[in-house]
Amino acid sequence: MEEFLLYTGESVVETSDGQRITAEVQVVSQLQPAPRLTLRTEIHDPTFFSISAEDIRVSIPVLNEPIACFVRNWTCHAHKISAELGPTRSAVELQILVPLFSVRLHILNFFQLFPSVINLKTEDGWVLHISNASDREEDGNTGFRHIVTNFATIKRSNGESFSVEQVRRVIKDLLDFLSFAKGAWIAASIVTGLAANGSELIIEWGIRRFHKTQISASWFDGMHSTELLPLFAHFRRIRNSEWVKKEFDFYLYMFARAETNSAGPDVSLLALQALLESLAAMAVRLRRRGILGRDPDGQTNITGNRGAAGKIEDLLSSMKIPMEIPKGEIMKSLRLYCAQNEIDSGPAAIVNLRKVLAHAECSESRSAKRPFYPAYLLAKWYCELVMLNLCNYQGMYFNRTIHSWLGEREFVPWSHMFKR
Repeated sequence: MEEFLLYTGESVVETSDGQRITAEVQVVSQLQPAPRLTLRTEIHDPTFFSISAEDIRVSIPVLNEPIACFVRNWTCHAHKISAELGPTRSAVELQILVPLFSVRLHILNFFQLFPSVINLKTEDGWVLHISNASDREEDGNTGFRHIVTNFATIKRSNGESFSVEQVRRVIKDLLDFLSFAKGAWIAASIVTGLAANGSELIIEWGIRRFHKTQISASWFDGMHSTELLPLFAHFRRIRNSEWVKKEFDFYLYMFARAETNSAGPDVSLLALQALLESLAAMAVRLRRRGILGRDPDGQTNITGNRGAAGKIEDLLSSMKIPMEIPKGEIMKSLRLYCAQNEIDSGPAAIVNLRKVLAHAECSESRSAKRPFYPAYLLAKWYCELVMLNLCNYQGMYFNRTIHSWLGEREFVPWSHMFKR
């Protein structure tokens, strides 16, 4: 039976009748034949307790509260009691009570970063250290592939301890932020909680949903990792706002889900139009609550009573995001389609093509070749820019509607550095 030592050190042991003693205690975990946690102790006082003791509490320094135990078995030899105690709570319930000083995790299927090390800081005192994995671990034997691309360490900036539940939210925010940067789901594996001396206290197995390894176009290219530094704090502030939390989670899900390697450009286009309309409503609520600044003209309601295309146009206009179809070879077929159908804006083109896909009366026109892929690129570009604007980003990005080469970038259109 394989055992794992979770803790060893002096602890306070007391019985229900008030006896109390300090003794050396070992906490071991056994996984087979079933998960089990055992406390072992040796007490050099044969009068301390007997097998009839029903309520024994052990105060271990690394836990936030005492552990209630029962006696599994005990022996007395040479004025020394050796006892095995079984906690009344499960092993997992006890492990998540352990205060942590840092957390280490492996990040799957993100970018190799240049510079290779970045430190993300939050307004509430967290520091996240992210570096490239030197030896990338690959698994290509299944229907999907995963690569450990990066390592991350999470600590409190003041060096204080924290709970599993506190850091769990930070990990979720980090993975969602990296998913936004990648344009696809990013996951972590082997999440390990560490004590002050660096010893492992708790390991979380399993991973959340993630996309298979692929080279996917995104506003972030990995070659300019410092661009993530000013974004993360803004991203968390918006994401954790009580006014838009549900809408933000919807945005992240639809944004990562609308990816051509898994859904195709036509299905993705349906999702992205709904997402743009949701973003318009979310921006209104953020402005009304003062979380975002007002529009330049002093208006807060940017949707009014207009239709889907009008709401998206108002949203883009309020953020100085251009609504005309971008120039260049990538958007050529979409520009031609708009000219043939008297469509005068990018949002109107997205809504038009969405109707072709969704409505039965358009079934005959569905058989004709339609520019769904460039429309998908346009809608995804709008979603990226809206979120970057909400996060007050002023830097450079990869424009998927005109750029083709890794490393090509331009300033966001609302930046004073943008060349019009």
